[in-house]
Amino acid sequence: MYSYKDIFGDKKRVLFVMAHPDDADVFFGGIISLLRQDKKEVFVLVMTNGCRGSRDNHISEDALAEARTGEQKNALKQYGVPGTNFISLNYKDGEAENNMELIGKIAYVVRKFKPDIVCTHNPNSFFSKSFTQDHYHVNHKDHRICGTSTMDAVYPFSRDRSFFIEHTQEGLHPHIVRAMLFTATPEQINTKIDIEKVIKTKKNGMAKHKSQFNKEKIEEILGHFKDGKNDVERGFYIKLG
Repeated sequence: MYSYKDIFGDKKRVLFVMAHPDDADVFFGGIISLLRQDKKEVFVLVMTNGCRGSRDNHISEDALAEARTGEQKNALKQYGVPGTNFISLNYKDGEAENNMELIGKIAYVVRKFKPDIVCTHNPNSFFSKSFTQDHYHVNHKDHRICGTSTMDAVYPFSRDRSFFIEHTQEGLHPHIVRAMLFTATPEQINTKIDIEKVIKTKKNGMAKHKSQFNKEKIEEILGHFKDGKNDVERGFYIKLG
């Protein structure tokens, strides 16, 4: 299994590309905390504005989008990620597709911030078994689209000059990303990172998403990530040639 040091020890700039406000906190909040403790630069790109992420029919999409974007900014402050390092593509939930428009927007951010590694959703699984319980999780369509489009943006679209040549007009140039970390499934896992010393910070970040989580829900979610009694975050790490 790869460790935090194996993956991030030589990295200085890390980009997280996530589907919804709160996904960065749920899947990578501990890692983000560790990165900021080590004074590494962290950037977070969120594909959607979370406007449909509620079962409350009394709140408008615009109001929920505004609330959730604010929650994400406040959550990132808990880890020490400045507001200037947060970007939202502002797609409505469920409407983003793996097409040149989305790939181009992600490639633009890759070229702008020049990360050493990009972290995102696993694009391969439609469903996967739980790590801790005897049932399966469906991989949200937005997660699949985000993971696939991010992988495409990293290779080859942000690397090769002939793609999105208009980026050069803004002073952006091709960038080579050397590694990627995807969220894990039991079928695809080679990374386990101990986040015990930063679990309080992760909880504080998740707690800022008041439209999504109460204390009980946070504990329930974190329970799915445990390795025995230990708090961990899992992933699937690949080095790129």
